[in-house]
Amino acid sequence: MKIMEELGMTIGPYCYNYCIETDKRRIKYSEHSLTNAAKEARSSLKSARKDQEEENINEENQLYGAGIAD
Repeated sequence: MKIMEELGMTIGPYCYNYCIETDKRRIKYSEHSLTNAAKEARSSLKSARKDQEEENINEENQLYGAGIAD
């Protein structure tokens, strides 16, 4: 709308309402995609931690298993 004002165009009620609705929709979709991205990031981080913990447990079993001192 600012560009239209700079060009000297008059902004009518339909244009104004269209811009408001478009902004609402844009914000809604960006929040939704942000939420999905955050979910994926948390899931990925959780998976990475679980994998690291499994590796640590496997290393401990190798160090403290039966017959290691031989």
